Amino acid sequence: MSLDLYLRNTDGDELKWINWLRNSFGLGNWAEDSTQGLNAQLHYVCNRWSYDEGEHIDRAEFKRVVMQYWEQIKGLKEGYFYFDLLAYITIIQPKFLHFPVHDVFGTPRINGSKFTVGKDKLMIPMEHFKAPVFNLPNCSLEDYKQWFLELVEFAVLLQDPTTRFYCSN
Repeated sequence: MSLDLYLRNTDGDELKWINWLRNSFGLGNWAEDSTQGLNAQLHYVCNRWSYDEGEHIDRAEFKRVVMQYWEQIKGLKEGYFYFDLLAYITIIQPKFLHFPVHDVFGTPRINGSKFTVGKDKLMIPMEHFKAPVFNLPNCSLEDYKQWFLELVEFAVLLQDPTTRFYCSN
């Protein structure tokens, strides 16, 4: 699955494009897991107006939601990827030996990992995924902040009523 968001001018020329799922840890999941207390769903505003619905996009709502997330994301000091049990079993467990670990009562635990409160997910520091085995060269917190900033820029450009929005998923 991929999700591409496009902005075009009235002549059909591309003004801005962003791929939502550039890697296996897509921007939307990461942003929603990395923030707290937001009522609006980022996935909703980025998927709601896909294909033929693009002409009906609520530009103000799109920007409002993106900016709510940005307010929290820009202040993050640590970055994590989040895994529920199934994701842990399929993604982490087969490559467990590639993580730095320490011993907790005879059980190896990934350094810096912790569990979320209320989301029941294991948080693993993003920097642990820089190993070549993960094939994620741009997986730092700063990389993801920059990627999200592209979505912020997209939301700002979207406010021009002459731009045309298109989303494919």
